[in-house]
Amino acid sequence: MRIWIALPIAIMLFVSSWYVYVNPEIVESVIENSNDDVNGDEKTSLKVQSEENWLVLLIDFQDKKTNTDRNVDSARSLINQEYGVSNYLNEMVSGNSIFNFNFHDTVLHASLNEADYGKDVDGIRDEGISDSGGASGLAT
Repeated sequence: MRIWIALPIAIMLFVSSWYVYVNPEIVESVIENSNDDVNGDEKTSLKVQSEENWLVLLIDFQDKKTNTDRNVDSARSLINQEYGVSNYLNEMVSGNSIFNFNFHDTVLHASLNEADYGKDVDGIRDEGISDSGGASGLAT
């Protein structure tokens, strides 16, 4: 009984794929008509405001102690250098947004190790151990 169901479906799939292969203009017209860009404006996949203000916090973990002055300067250079984060973000939004990075002057000290905040649990990224609260627990 299963062959009587599977065979017509297989034949239908074969005939429809053959028809599309022989008539590629049908697929091209569907792709062209599916564009929902009404105004012709270029859309970005990164949803940002016209002016973005981002706070940059430096975290010192129990298992990775840091030099405060050096790390603040290092973070500034990673973001503001020629091939840094700010240039990358400007390219992502095609210059349609201004990014302002506000650096916290001091390094914040976490009470647990780095891996405790970023541990993946049951397929959930950065869930962290129960005491840490994960990445969101680190931000609070």
